[in-house]
Amino acid sequence: MFYRNKILVTCLLLVLLGFISFLVLQRNQSQITSCSDCFVATTKENRLVQIYQDPVLNFSIRYPADYRIDTSYNYQGLGPGKEIKGVKFLIPISLATGTNLSSYDTGVSVETIPLVEKCEASLFLPGEISAQDIVEHGVTYSFAQVQEGAAGNRYEEQVWALKDSSPCFAVRYFIHSTVVENYPEGTIIEFDKTSLINTFDQIRSSLNTL
Repeated sequence: MFYRNKILVTCLLLVLLGFISFLVLQRNQSQITSCSDCFVATTKENRLVQIYQDPVLNFSIRYPADYRIDTSYNYQGLGPGKEIKGVKFLIPISLATGTNLSSYDTGVSVETIPLVEKCEASLFLPGEISAQDIVEHGVTYSFAQVQEGAAGNRYEEQVWALKDSSPCFAVRYFIHSTVVENYPEGTIIEFDKTSLINTFDQIRSSLNTL
């Protein structure tokens, strides 16, 4: 009897482990929604433990394990018919919980525009935006930023375009927050913008065009 019970318990444990493995696999697959050929690997270097490689847009980049990937992302800020194709890495919900930061659309995106004479940050933003050149670690970026506010919401965008890239590659920081003063006192706190930008900078610095 004891032997039979032991076999039964072993079988139940195997079934349970199989079910847990299935759930983990489904969760990982849900991170990449539309790019069946994309590649995600794991590394232990810094906080950026995941490596994303896109064979369609031809780039690779590192990002934190708890970030979410939107491979169907298109930047639509330039208006209808002017969408910019890219991939977006969204912050985890836990990072925004209890703060005035929005996890719905805050994140880093890699975007590309083909067939342009000069790769400039102004190509990725609406209106007459002036850009400046910034050199970091031997890489020359065309940099521009905009800030807007409406109905208690604040939006900040930074665009870092690789000046020597063709097609034109850019990394966009998109930060959506709300006005803390609009909430009852003590219910939320101001998000740590310095820490957020630092993480975004690390992600941007890991970009490689293939």
